[in-house]
Amino acid sequence: MSIETLQLSAFPRFFEEVHQVRPFPWQLRLAERVFHDGWPRALDVPTGAGKTSAIDVAVFHLACQMDPASPANRRAACRILFVVDRRIVVDDVTRHAEQIAAAVEERRGPLTRLVAERLQALAESERRPLEVVRLRGGAPKEPDWVRTPTQPIVVVSTVDQVGSRLLFRGYGVSPSMRPVHAGLLGSDSLLLLDEAHLSQPFVTTAQAISDHQRASASNALPAAPLQAVTLSATQLEPSPELLTAADREHPILGPRLSATKVTRLDLLSCKSDSSEHIDGIVERTCVLAAGEGTYEPRAMAIILNRVQRARRVFEGLQKMITGADIVLLIGRSRPLARNRALADVLPRIKAKRDRTVGGVSLERPVIVVATQCVEVGADLDFDALVTEIAPLDSLRQRFGRLDRMGKCSAAARTLIIAAADQVGARSKPDPVYGTAIAATWNWLVDHASKRKAGKTKVLEIDFGVEASTAWLPTEPATLSSLVAPRADAPMMHPAFVDGWSRTSPSPTNEADVALFLHGPESTGEVQIIWRDDLERPARASWTEKVAVCPPSTWEAVPVPVWEARRWLQGLEGDPQLDDLEVSPAPEVERSGRRGYQVLRWKGTAQESKLIYATDVRPGDVLVAPAGDGGCDMWGWNPASREVVEDLGYEANREHRRVEVLRLSPRLLERDVLRDTPVDEQAQLKARAAARRLKDCLPGLLDATEAEVMVRLRELPDLPPKWRRLLDSDTARLLRAEETTSDGRAPSLESGLPLAVVLRVERLINDATTEDDEGSRRSFRAIRLSDHSQGVSSLARSFAEKCGLPPSLIDDVALAAFLHDAGKAHPAFKMWLYGGDELAATGPALAKSGRRYLPQRARRLAGLPQGARHEVASLAFAEAHPKLQESNDPALVLWLVGTHHGWGRPFFPGVDWPNGGDVFSADIGDGVVKATARPLSELTARWLALRDDVVHRYGPWGLARLEAILRLADHRRSQLEQEPEAVTGNGGRSVQGKKDSLEQDS
Repeated sequence: MSIETLQLSAFPRFFEEVHQVRPFPWQLRLAERVFHDGWPRALDVPTGAGKTSAIDVAVFHLACQMDPASPANRRAACRILFVVDRRIVVDDVTRHAEQIAAAVEERRGPLTRLVAERLQALAESERRPLEVVRLRGGAPKEPDWVRTPTQPIVVVSTVDQVGSRLLFRGYGVSPSMRPVHAGLLGSDSLLLLDEAHLSQPFVTTAQAISDHQRASASNALPAAPLQAVTLSATQLEPSPELLTAADREHPILGPRLSATKVTRLDLLSCKSDSSEHIDGIVERTCVLAAGEGTYEPRAMAIILNRVQRARRVFEGLQKMITGADIVLLIGRSRPLARNRALADVLPRIKAKRDRTVGGVSLERPVIVVATQCVEVGADLDFDALVTEIAPLDSLRQRFGRLDRMGKCSAAARTLIIAAADQVGARSKPDPVYGTAIAATWNWLVDHASKRKAGKTKVLEIDFGVEASTAWLPTEPATLSSLVAPRADAPMMHPAFVDGWSRTSPSPTNEADVALFLHGPESTGEVQIIWRDDLERPARASWTEKVAVCPPSTWEAVPVPVWEARRWLQGLEGDPQLDDLEVSPAPEVERSGRRGYQVLRWKGTAQESKLIYATDVRPGDVLVAPAGDGGCDMWGWNPASREVVEDLGYEANREHRRVEVLRLSPRLLERDVLRDTPVDEQAQLKARAAARRLKDCLPGLLDATEAEVMVRLRELPDLPPKWRRLLDSDTARLLRAEETTSDGRAPSLESGLPLAVVLRVERLINDATTEDDEGSRRSFRAIRLSDHSQGVSSLARSFAEKCGLPPSLIDDVALAAFLHDAGKAHPAFKMWLYGGDELAATGPALAKSGRRYLPQRARRLAGLPQGARHEVASLAFAEAHPKLQESNDPALVLWLVGTHHGWGRPFFPGVDWPNGGDVFSADIGDGVVKATARPLSELTARWLALRDDVVHRYGPWGLARLEAILRLADHRRSQLEQEPEAVTGNGGRSVQGKKDSLEQDS
């Protein structure tokens, strides 16, 4: 089959090569709909019917539309965003997407080979035509999740992560990189929003973004708007009818649709959260777990509406049941801890597991006590279910985890339990679900079958997909009263968009993006991380200790801002709201308490600082001492005062593929105890080892790397992990930052400006060039002329693949050529030469080739702290003759000035270069003499220019163009530091080296 013959009719064979099964009939109809009419705004597909196959359709559609000879004709998005507001589901969807990527990468058959050939025309690497990334947030210096602006990629994440990035306020993203994330996610992207009923405000916002982009499209920059599609089993939006008789008769899908899920309605005459309520749930669970006759459920779920309720039921079941594995599953948990806790359990509750004799069904039964985190998308399959009464849409999701594959040997055992104060005539609206709980209960009672069991009247109703069609409401008004309240986002006024697009610095009076992601009564989130080597009271040295072992999303737990503030203030949370993925904010705390200090981590020690509870803001990454408590093995537990396990070592190993051994006496003591049975002798031994390390540390601060390693190896009683890393030939010493946030030199207070680092596997250096770090910290000196030409060539290639008009391609390439010209300014040039005036007579450099440039070098060069080379680049660009030949000089200047994220709309208030300064530079096309403008004049002209380009290209369109140039700069900078780097146009091209540029994930 040739590349020209890839078409819709080949989709079933492509799907079969990837998943070893043919698509369901409805999945074929979806592909036909997309190919002929584009994506619908909504899809209504039952739980368990395979909604994630929308990713397969999107990937295949992109491959079919990709014509390398005519990239401008492509309309299918190269970025597929699968978003769901339940974090546990993200892992399952990621696995599905990775299965597609692996099949394409391996070219498993003729169709996957053909799809790979099409996609690799857009991809960075021929080896990875399709990338998959899971955005978790919480790490400002996260590795590049997309390395080129046209890389075909599936991004799986949550509303907070994708939504905040779309609105230029990416949670966990450094301010300088926010425009890149907004430009990429906000254009040439397809947003598949799963279970959209949970995220109605974000649906409204995403559609408003798309409308805004279409309105700002022009001939200069054709629209590549965000396309938003909502997926839900309880869809209120009009959607095409996809399920037909062919699906109901399908040998695999049919049993899932026809499975019987008869449940009993059980009303307890007590108040919710009372001991009687909890005991009643535990008692009924025990009866159900015991089974009837020869039937005994092997996988059972108990789903509650509140975390505290779930914890109490979990504790009760642990006392009552001994013959089963009982686990607690809540949404607010640390990925590493959750994966560890569920490692042995997940294979026994996953869908498609072996239920036959000899399979996992003969292992110990599993009982999962959970909150709403399992409602949506999680590929779990239970034999029995006990659920608290909830709105109709929530119940349908919960029953979607019951007999998911339609293979139970007996009818699944189920029970819906309600307390009198939840559904009675005098019941008050639920703080989360409003009146929907009581309305749903009454609807179920009215439509349930009734039978006698002795003197008891038993109410039963069938929640099977097919059976439920007989009693589900058909009137939209009735359905709306039974589902969870769906808040809407405020109108996205152009002034709000203009404020968000200003990222350096952000306006102080901007609209809160959380309102547009979760509605007006919601709040944003923070990520909390615990470290064992931090001790109270808070000290500025915390920044040094955290810097050598950067926080990772794998060790972070997401917490609403309001709850994090209350925890730090020592106040109790609200048990009615403590389990929501994003909780409605209670009345703002007015006690005036500043509370405990924590470290707000911003990616480096210089940017990070200690803050009080009242300073906590959405998107913050907070690092607290492990001794503060607040988390247990199952997740967020603000009432806990137990020491939280420090997962920094494990998180960096799993997330960044690097082992970071912090030279902390406290951590050494912990590791000694971890490797031996804990008794009095072991504790004495651990304390002695910690004391010896503490005594040794003062002599290591100024020692060479070799001397440090020798002295550390001489210490007795080191645990195996420490000994292994210290004995490794590839381990290296990592020192703390040269200065802290308050300008101090690092100290050795209780010992940790040092760590030993060992790469688990070879990785490419992350050359993000977010600031001048890429210039001053590098392994190889690079001439400015070589770098300028290389970035220009790569930016042109990226722009062409994006399908931009030829005139715009030329402007982007010119801006890329001029972007670093300011590094030829005498002061900046001398700084890159280490302050050596004689050496600085050599050619201008783009990269210094030095691991460190001391502060003394900056002083000798006369380069003020905070000076930006982009400002000097603007003076050079204005003087360059090619600027006047460009199609849009204003755009060229904008791209030059913003290529590190500054100038949107302000540069740092440092008057450098001084007004009237004259300097000359040759970046490969002859000497050009430039004259710098005074800061006041530059600022006035720059603000006028900013208004002009934003008006003509739109906020997201402009950010997309910035991303093209900046990613070209990143990739070229990265390539130049490779062992066999290109140093000029005569060497190998970037494309020739692209297979070695792997994603650091």
